[in-house]
Amino acid sequence: MDWPEARLTVLAVLAGGSKNGKALILASLAILLAHNTFIFRR
Repeated sequence: MDWPEARLTVLAVLAGGSKNGKALILASLAILLAHNTFIFRR
């Protein structure tokens, strides 16, 4: 997942405010953290 895509996903969830918004945000953050860790380990 590219950074712009990840940011747009988070923004879309925040703007949508759907019932599963919090779960999607947590999932997105988890993906970003995993992505960062993977990059830093390189």
